[in-house]
Amino acid sequence: MGHEFTDGEITIRFRENGIFANGQCMTFAPTVSDFDGYQAIVTAMDPQHNRYTFIVDSSDGTVTDRRDGTVYRCR
Repeated sequence: MGHEFTDGEITIRFRENGIFANGQCMTFAPTVSDFDGYQAIVTAMDPQHNRYTFIVDSSDGTVTDRRDGTVYRCR
């Protein structure tokens, strides 16, 4: 929470009430579904019931979208 991550085109931010992409709320509140050392799995649902899953790696400051493998780096 509190950090922004970008892939050069899209900037995402995790907040208590949702995941934001380029300033627009895209999902409901995210939850941590798994945690292991420096990595956490964060999931959230959008209003159309699509599931978003990200791997947050605090050791290298990245977030990886599990749907397509896009890597976002901490700003």
